[in-house]
Amino acid sequence: MTYPTTTYVGTTGQISLYYLISGRNELPRELALDYWTTPHANLVARTGGTHQYRTHMLDIERIGCWPQPENVQTRFPEGWRPDGIVEATFLDPSALAPTPVMDSVLKDEQNFLRRGLAYMTQPNGSLWHRDELPSATADLERPETRVIALLRRRDDVTPDDFAEFVEQDLVAAITGSDDIVEAKTAMFAPYDESVWPSVGVSHDHPAKQQYHGAVVLAGVNRIAVEQMFRSDAFRASLEGQGKMFECLHSIEVKNTVFMVEEGELQLPALRGFAIARILSRIGATSQAEEPVLSQVLTVPK
Repeated sequence: MTYPTTTYVGTTGQISLYYLISGRNELPRELALDYWTTPHANLVARTGGTHQYRTHMLDIERIGCWPQPENVQTRFPEGWRPDGIVEATFLDPSALAPTPVMDSVLKDEQNFLRRGLAYMTQPNGSLWHRDELPSATADLERPETRVIALLRRRDDVTPDDFAEFVEQDLVAAITGSDDIVEAKTAMFAPYDESVWPSVGVSHDHPAKQQYHGAVVLAGVNRIAVEQMFRSDAFRASLEGQGKMFECLHSIEVKNTVFMVEEGELQLPALRGFAIARILSRIGATSQAEEPVLSQVLTVPK
């Protein structure tokens, strides 16, 4: 079935990085995630040149929330389910050039990660089809329900046919509901371990397990997402999904932290997520003002 072509709201030519992270085995999962969203994310947000940077903490109790197309693998291989996913978007590829801050980021990952799988989109392979997100709550919890699906195409499906189906047919089926407030697609370049060469972290991803694309969608709440999955338009797309996808690994996001939006550092990036939540809940707006930030972020001599 063919659906109307959707309207792109993102900037054409942008590239995105999807970084699938798994915490060190000897660390409690929550501790690794806390380190990721506070001291580590503070470093990453300061690398400069990032248009958007979000950390998605995954809900391991909500794996496989996407309806299963026929003859499509939906279970993560044993030991390969990520704990979180970084979603970073750049308007200029030069933002990924080596810098002293980037070097610090790459060295810091070994403190909390055992594995990191970095997928870069192809040119024009990062598309934002809908972006109508509500504001975060007072404690910076995102009110929307977000689902990320990692996709691998079948061997007999061409990259062009795969991209056309995902970016047009599948997105149109997803965005048929007005309660879906975010829809993004990513077409990945071939996996390359050297894209993100962090120190002391495994980047090996067997060829048979590698992904070719991703979909990020968000509804105003979980009911909205479940109703979209049950809609006639989405159910009709399942046949096409079965023909296109060899694998579809889906997982609901427990919380998304907005670090950089439209090139501007957000409060979690400036002060760390844990501190930002406290400040936001109390309403301590003075802590986000420039005089305070300059004092907090400056190292006394």
